[in-house]
Parts: sequence; structure tokens; C-alpha cells
Amino acid sequence: MRIIFLDLYKYIISLSLGRLVGFLILPYLSFRLTELEFGYMSTFILIVNFMCLIISFGYETILIQKFDNFKTNNSYFFSNSLFYTLIITLFFLPLALFMMKRYGNEDYLFLTPIIIVLTFIASYIQNIFQMTNTYFQMLKMPGQILKYQIANVTTFIIILFITLDVLNTGWLSRVYALVAGLIIGTLLGLRYLKFNFQKDFIQNDFFKSNLGRSSYIVGSGILAFSIMNIDKFFVQKELGLFEFGIYSFGIVISQLIAFMSIAVNKTLTPYLIDISKKNNYPKFIVYVLSKIVIMTILASVYLILIEKFFTILFDAKFLSIVDHLDIIFLTVIIFQCCSLSNLFLLSKDKNNFIFIINIAIFILTVFYLNIIVIDSLSIIIISIFVVSIINFVLINIFNIYFWLRDGNTN
Repeated sequence: MRIIFLDLYKYIISLSLGRLVGFLILPYLSFRLTELEFGYMSTFILIVNFMCLIISFGYETILIQKFDNFKTNNSYFFSNSLFYTLIITLFFLPLALFMMKRYGNEDYLFLTPIIIVLTFIASYIQNIFQMTNTYFQMLKMPGQILKYQIANVTTFIIILFITLDVLNTGWLSRVYALVAGLIIGTLLGLRYLKFNFQKDFIQNDFFKSNLGRSSYIVGSGILAFSIMNIDKFFVQKELGLFEFGIYSFGIVISQLIAFMSIAVNKTLTPYLIDISKKNNYPKFIVYVLSKIVIMTILASVYLILIEKFFTILFDAKFLSIVDHLDIIFLTVIIFQCCSLSNLFLLSKDKNNFIFIINIAIFILTVFYLNIIVIDSLSIIIISIFVVSIINFVLINIFNIYFWLRDGNTN
């Protein structure tokens, strides 16, 4: 237990560097950027995260599932994964440029060809950065992740202030800072691993043997991403980029809750994988439910502080989002616990069932959001919260089924 809390402490510090810096510069950005520019910035980050999901081809999850196979030969894993993800990146880049030129509308004129190229560069580098962090996570070495986050965040801050204050590049400063920080953090991580790219390691067998598993993982990932971000799509579609900018401001405020939740997830992942392999679901769900309770208490305290000091810290033009922060915080916590609950099925290599669950939730979400009248942020925010609850319950129904089927272990 002491080791778990020590790891949690290190993960919180490492993750908080990026998230906390993002939160600390929020007052500064709220005065420097307009609501529309926040919409641009959030759209860019949303696309980066989505493309990272496709480009990764599920290799980060495969690393967790088959870590024992790659533990002593990281160059084999990284050589293959970096090569094949680069191929996927180069395949989708011209396709994205063509689609934007052919079908892009006036709301997305800010996505110029240069911005789209930067999107793919950021996605590819972020994918490598996440895989190196996952490798250290499975080695239970959060201290190494902390070092690279320090390098990442330091670079991010320097580039952000140079480009925004000196060069006056507006919302694009966030783009340049993101790319620069990821590059530095990734290079240091690969250097520590003594990784050497070798052509001899590039094997079709690596791609073919993981193709089926990757397809389910990517499919599930895209569906899960869509479920967690479909609110942003409907806000843009029904209420416009201006309202989306205000909503995005609230999402950024919630990142402080998100980073603590993710830190807990990363800390518990190796331990919950071991518990799941022993088919000890009661112990597994106790950890998950305990996390919900603890995070809800922390979120309540955070909400009180935000409500009290909002007008002091931030520009008043974003004040309308305060009334929705409680539901936004709870939704973030529940969705993160859905990811944690997936580990039980993941440990049993039930990627297909995770895929089925996400299909069901995605269809339900799209159907529900299309039949209701969306005329305010409140309706979308409450709807997504309900979806997160249903998602959590459905995942754990499957968990209970496989626990009982395989014979419980206490």
C-alpha cells in the first residue's frame, strides 16, 4: 500500500506539471484570447487527440497486454510501432488535406494546410510520448515520467510566452508550444531507453500478429473518444464556435480534476491488471468505487474554490460556465472510472466486448442527442453525464459476467 501511495504521489506531480501549468496560464489566456480563439484552440487539440488515437493503432494497449514479451526488448517494440504508426500517419495526412479542401466550410477556415500538417506532427509525436510513458508505467517507474514531464512543460512555457508575447501569434502559440514540448520529452524518453532504431527489427509478423487485436482496440478507442467528445461536436454544430469557446473554457478548468483522476488510473493500472488476472473482481471494484468517492470529494472542494475566486482569476466573459462545472466535473470522474473498469476485460483479452460496449453506448448517445432539442449548454452537459453513468454500469455488468463465468477468486 505504501508503494502505491508513493507511486500515486509521483504520478500526481508528473501529470500535474502539464495540467497545472495549463490551469495556471488559463487566467492569462482568458485575457489574451477571445472566445472564438478558445474554440479554435480546443478544436485543434481535439483533432490531435483523435488522430493520435488512429495513428497509435492500439500499440499502447498492446504494450500493456503483452508487456512481458517486450520488457527485455524495447527496441523491437518501438522500432516496429514507430515505423508502422509513421506509415499510418503518412497515409492519413494527404487524405485529411484533400477532405478539408473539398468539404471544409467557413467555420473551419482556420484549419489551413500548415495547421493540418502541424496537427499530424503533434499527433505522431504525442503517440510516441505516450508509449514511452506507458513503458515506464508498466515498469513502475513514475520517477522517469516525472523527468520527461519537467522537460516537456519547461519547453512548453518558454515557447508559449515567446510566441504569444514576443511574436504575437495568438492561439497558434499553444500549437507551437505543444509540438516543441512533446519533441523534447519524447527524445529524452527514448534516449533513456537506449532505443536504437534498427531496420532488422521491422517485421511484417509484428504488424500481422497484432492486426486483429489492433483493429478492435482502435475501433473501441475511436468509439470511446467519440462518446467522451461528442458533446463538443454538438455544441459546435448546434450552438456555434463562440459557445464552444465558452464550453471549452469550462473543460480546461476541469482538467485539474482530470489530471488527478488520470494519475490515480496510471498508478492503479499495473496493480489492477494483476488483480484482474487473478479474477478477483470484488477487490477490483472496491478500488474503482473508492476512487469515485475520493475524487468526488476533491472535486467538491475544488468547485467551491472556483466559484469563490472565478471573477478574480478569469475574464468575466466566461462567467456563464460556472453554473455547469459541477456536472462537468462528475462526468470527467465517471468517464475516467469507465477507463479504469475496462482493465478487467482488457486483462482477459476481451477487446471485442469492449468494442461491443462502445458501439452500444455510441449509438445510444447519437440517437439521444438527435431526438432532443439542443438550445442550451445545460441540455448537452446533463445528457453526457447520463451517458457516462450508463457506460460505467454496462462495462461492469460485463465484468461481473466474466468474473462469475471464470469462477470468483477472493
